[in-house]
Amino acid sequence: MGALLACALVGCGGEETGPPQRPGPTEVDATEPAQGTSATSSGREAGQSDICSLVTDGEVATVLGPAAVVAAGVTFGSLTEITGGQCVWTDDPGGDAFASGATQLELVVYVPGGPNPPPAEAPTAGGNAVVPTESGVWFAAADRVFWLRVTGHGADEVGKIAGTRALAPVIASRS
Repeated sequence: MGALLACALVGCGGEETGPPQRPGPTEVDATEPAQGTSATSSGREAGQSDICSLVTDGEVATVLGPAAVVAAGVTFGSLTEITGGQCVWTDDPGGDAFASGATQLELVVYVPGGPNPPPAEAPTAGGNAVVPTESGVWFAAADRVFWLRVTGHGADEVGKIAGTRALAPVIASRS
């Protein structure tokens, strides 16, 4: 299962492009949250990406269950960074996105014109197109493109995918 998520995060070939790459060690904020930090409705634990603030605890719980936590080891970037970033929640109680049997909800943010632009299959920023994918949905806001999807063990569960797709317009309205 870890290999599946690793493929989702870094890409395993094919047409889909992975999320933005994490900045090098000299660019990483030293206030990175501890693994297993809870997602909050206010959206920010100390040092947590503001990308996480686009999704409430209740919305995460709708997809992953009430015990879901932010997976700090794979959550990075910001809505204001030119490289974009991502927030990953996991249903693993220890916050390990690579745990066997864990399911994740991943929100990736791309910045058109940045060093890691959205892939061709994504909608254009500024539009209101929603493009379903196998395990989630692409959608756009005024100046950003988002990919919200389920990964890991539950990536093929119809209810989780439907819940994820239903969140797209809500998240778009907050961005």
